Amino acid sequence: MDSDVKKDRRTAHKVLKREVYLPWQMIESEPFNKLSASEMRTYFRCFQKRTWADTRVNGRKKRIYNEEFIFPYAEARAALGIGTTQFFNNMKKLIDLGFIELLHQGGSYRKGQDGDKDYSKYKLSKMWMNYGREGFKIKPKEPMRDRTFYIRENIRRKNLRVHSENCRDTLQKTEVIAPKAHTTRLQKSECTHEAQKVRKGTGRQE
Repeated sequence: MDSDVKKDRRTAHKVLKREVYLPWQMIESEPFNKLSASEMRTYFRCFQKRTWADTRVNGRKKRIYNEEFIFPYAEARAALGIGTTQFFNNMKKLIDLGFIELLHQGGSYRKGQDGDKDYSKYKLSKMWMNYGREGFKIKPKEPMRDRTFYIRENIRRKNLRVHSENCRDTLQKTEVIAPKAHTTRLQKSECTHEAQKVRKGTGRQE
């Protein structure tokens, strides 16, 4: 009994109780008919993430929509049953066809200043209406890089910084030591020359 309750709690967040209404112009459009079944399910989930608030403008009731959202890989795996690669390809296809817009490219296994993971941020778009026209512009989604990439990159930057500091210290020591050695040689030469003059002078007096 306890296991069933825990399972229900784990799966509760998968359900978004929001209806999806699509205009007939979208359903009949060329880009929509390019979507696969998996890509459509992903888009429906994106559409369900849209939130709204009812307000009044000039005494009239108006609904304001917030069409920005995040869509973590873990949520896609739990709610849609698809893996990382499939989810990335689905989102990329939706962006390429103008159904959603990429506002911020997140990073893998990285954390922001507030301690939370740096998730990609999206927004529902109507760019699909300009598909195939000059006004069709999109921001492509970059592939998610593996965690080891960032580890190697951080090591490379650290080594580069240490190497630069060592080079700077070596250059500073060279600039300081060189004049001292040069001055010392000049002083010894001058002393030797003066000593020889004294000896010669002494010999002539005797």
